[in-house]
Amino acid sequence: MKKLSLFVKEVFKFVVAIIFATVLWNCITNMPEQATYEQFNAAVENNEVISAKITEEAVGNVKVVYSTAQGKYKVFMTGMAGMSDKLAAHNVSVSFGKALTMTDISIIVLAIGATGAVAYFSIKRYRQVKTIDRMNCQMEQLIDECPEEVIEDIVKNNLRSVVDSAGMERGMNGGMNGMNGGMPAEAEKSIGKVIQSTVTMDDVAGYKEEKQEVLEIIDFIKNPAKYLSIGATIPKGVLLVGAPGTGKTLLAKAIAGEAGINFMYASGSEFVEKFVGVGASRVRDLFAEAKAQSPCILFIDEIDAIGRQRNSNGSNMEHDQTLNQLLVEMDGMDTNGEVLVIAATNRPETLDKAFMRKGRFDRKVTIGLPDTKGREEILRVHAKNKKLSSLVSLHDVAKKTPGFSGADLYALLNEAALMAVRNNRTAISTIDIDEAIDRVMMGNSSRKKFPEKEKEIIAYHECGHVVMGLKLDEASKVDKVTIIPRGDANGYAMLTPKEDQFVQTKKGLEQKICGLLGGRAAEELVFGAANTTTGASNDLERATKIARAMVTEYGMSRLGIMQLEHRESSYAGTSSVYADYSNSKAEEIDTVTQEILDSCYEKALKTLEENRELLDLLADELKEKEVLNSRRIKAISKEVL
Repeated sequence: MKKLSLFVKEVFKFVVAIIFATVLWNCITNMPEQATYEQFNAAVENNEVISAKITEEAVGNVKVVYSTAQGKYKVFMTGMAGMSDKLAAHNVSVSFGKALTMTDISIIVLAIGATGAVAYFSIKRYRQVKTIDRMNCQMEQLIDECPEEVIEDIVKNNLRSVVDSAGMERGMNGGMNGMNGGMPAEAEKSIGKVIQSTVTMDDVAGYKEEKQEVLEIIDFIKNPAKYLSIGATIPKGVLLVGAPGTGKTLLAKAIAGEAGINFMYASGSEFVEKFVGVGASRVRDLFAEAKAQSPCILFIDEIDAIGRQRNSNGSNMEHDQTLNQLLVEMDGMDTNGEVLVIAATNRPETLDKAFMRKGRFDRKVTIGLPDTKGREEILRVHAKNKKLSSLVSLHDVAKKTPGFSGADLYALLNEAALMAVRNNRTAISTIDIDEAIDRVMMGNSSRKKFPEKEKEIIAYHECGHVVMGLKLDEASKVDKVTIIPRGDANGYAMLTPKEDQFVQTKKGLEQKICGLLGGRAAEELVFGAANTTTGASNDLERATKIARAMVTEYGMSRLGIMQLEHRESSYAGTSSVYADYSNSKAEEIDTVTQEILDSCYEKALKTLEENRELLDLLADELKEKEVLNSRRIKAISKEVL
């Protein structure tokens, strides 16, 4: 009935608009044509005028609209003296009218505009009604054909959208950033993921001391009476600190797997929201769920996202509330029961002091990069499902990969397996291992062709590094040299320490600088100072850093044993330098740094001059073969001797 009433109303509007438009059209089409006074006078004299209407347009001016058998005409003239008598003499019907004023014209224009608007909106509304009717018919047809379970899913999804929108509106209307109000329904969901860990300590290799730290916690969980009998309590929190890829998450899973209890995982970034109170609410929900799963290990990865230091101006209220709630949950009036919190970060320097105190994180386990023995153990774990050639020695691979993390070693063996498949081999060979090491360290290779002159310069540059590595006492061992471009490097010499080093001597640092400058020294020795290239830019950068650190940090220069700069490095790879010296001292630092570099460069030039024959032999063979391994380098070195 409602549809019918709406339809009748719209049709009535449409009909009125049509009638008015018809009348307006007739008025327009019946408008008189313009005639001259001579034409009008001739028509009167010839008795052609049937009727006439005289209208005074202005003072002394008149308009005469007259009709003839041919049509209707109008003429304008000045004055109308004797006009009525003349028309009456020729039997013309005369009438008098009033001229239209501006008010009359305005009313007519408004009426026309209103009628047009009514007609336009009536037509538009009619089309909308028809479209809605057509869509309703199509929807009814689809619903008739659609399975019931699909209809239920559609209804649920639409209801969820309505609820989420209502929650968002409550949160926004509650105050600035959602204070004193609700929060989105999406923000109220739990972020903890319950995982039954199958990882054991046998899967964690290379970290003997680190595993010992956490094995005690596992034993406490399994045998609490042994510890409680003498008053010991389990640590409330364990903070795992280390560089990316060292196995912090793997170690946390191993703790849960060995203890045989539930393992809940959450990321620090999942607590961060723009609505104040959302993060705190998520912390409460996460710990409530962990308590329900107790005994339970709660692992929070990248804890620095919510645990970083608070500032005094309160500029980040959401972060502060989230951290405060986490502090309360870990060591507040209400204990967290049998929930062990394990957190991981590679930025411990950013964490809040209240967060790091005993009673919250009672134990801090630093997971460093593995040594040679640790790398070998990690390689053996990752090589369990790999087919290795009998010639592959994991001990040798471990010695070639100083500074590799557990994740790097996993990537190395995986790359080697892919290389073996690419080359149609049934087992991973030493060639695949060497190529995988280069890929992980430098990137993929490129077979771009150098001009012969550039190829010769690059060969001498890289062989300069090799000669310095062979002839200096504390230099690194030379494993390989190549002029095949890889990553951003046009060529490189792979130098590895003869053994793991934990401290550096002054002599060792100076020889390292000499080795880095060996490439530039070889270019100058063979081709002249005017033909040295930009290939030494990275070598110069590294050499300058070492020399400056000797002056400002290590007290290994003529400026004395005073630290002028303090460097704070993070496991994430970033570092900050804090200087504490005057402008005049800065100039002196630059001077002494330059002296160290010049001295090492002179030593590099002298060493290469004394071993020019070896340098030429190595460069000639490198130009020809493009790659020399350690065995061939040693053979060429023996030929010279």
